[in-house]
Amino acid sequence: WEELVKQGSIVERKWLGRDIAGSRESVSGITRQMLLDYMQQQYSAGNAGVSVAGNVEHQEVVDLLQASLGGWATHQAAPMIPAADSATPERLRVKNRKSEQAHVCIAVPGLAAHHPDRYALGLLSAALGEGMTSRLFLDIRERRGLAYDVHSYLSYFQDTGTVNVYAGVDPKNAAETVAAVVGQLTNLAAGLPAEELNRTRELLKGRMLLRMEDTRAVMG
Repeated sequence: WEELVKQGSIVERKWLGRDIAGSRESVSGITRQMLLDYMQQQYSAGNAGVSVAGNVEHQEVVDLLQASLGGWATHQAAPMIPAADSATPERLRVKNRKSEQAHVCIAVPGLAAHHPDRYALGLLSAALGEGMTSRLFLDIRERRGLAYDVHSYLSYFQDTGTVNVYAGVDPKNAAETVAAVVGQLTNLAAGLPAEELNRTRELLKGRMLLRMEDTRAVMG
């Protein structure tokens, strides 16, 4: 990475709107040794975690890990590149393709992965667009009939995050859908009524209990 920056192949900035695969220039400039060096530096015992779930004995897991990963060295990982202010890049991007459906995605700034308010934001997102009783589902799908699939989701990163809304709509309904989504996002500023808040809590509690039947979910 540092070599490519020095060569001018890539600019040392981090915007969430960038393709994580990189550009044609940055990918073509990567060598095998660069990948090996990066993996050795960034993936080490010092920043890795092992999670195990199921009918297992703790010491048995420890012994297995010691035998297979006991010699894993620790390296100082390269520092994180802070997210840049996204006020200057384009705020709207439209791609035209031969498709019968328009895919609308709207994102606003969210919270970092360890922000103390991340649980409250999770409740807010669930009320906004997660489930058949959410505001987006009831307004945009049920009342307006604009979209079959409309939902919200959160993305968390080390120092920032996003609140996202997706809708798959008929192209002629795209503008009306965007306006409706923005309206619902604006309405969130008033907060959630007690009844809606409690309903959303119960939704998340039920979802968590159902997921506990899956070993991978327990492990996570």
